[in-house]
Amino acid sequence: MNVWNFVSGYVKICIMGKYPERLVNAALVIGICVNGACNTDNGIICTIAARDIKRLRTCGRGCGCRIRILSRHGLVFMLRPLKFEPLLLALTALLVTAAVLMSRRLWFIKIACGGMDRSAVLSELEIAGVRRGSMLRSISPSELSSL
Repeated sequence: MNVWNFVSGYVKICIMGKYPERLVNAALVIGICVNGACNTDNGIICTIAARDIKRLRTCGRGCGCRIRILSRHGLVFMLRPLKFEPLLLALTALLVTAAVLMSRRLWFIKIACGGMDRSAVLSELEIAGVRRGSMLRSISPSELSSL
């Protein structure tokens, strides 16, 4: 599953009935993305986005299949118990925002130079604009390779 599915939530379901393949095919026709489908004795086990479960249930009635939710995953389901804790949610959002902003900057410079003076290499990098706290997008690898 990709990051967006984790943020919006996804569910692992079991499709039971006489012809569960019909429901999977009908889901694909109406635009529901079915991931990781595998056949078992009870039916087909797969994962879908949480927002699509109602559409799949209505489609399942037409195909004569039942849908059972086996597990729920994702950020939506992790934060559900915290919906009455607005301060905790605000601090979590602030922490995630800070982590995203900090990940866009350079914090560690590891220099492995074979016979060159380390301070000379650091001064050349400083001239090229590579220093702690500088934005990663401002550093051009092609310019660094010419040093």
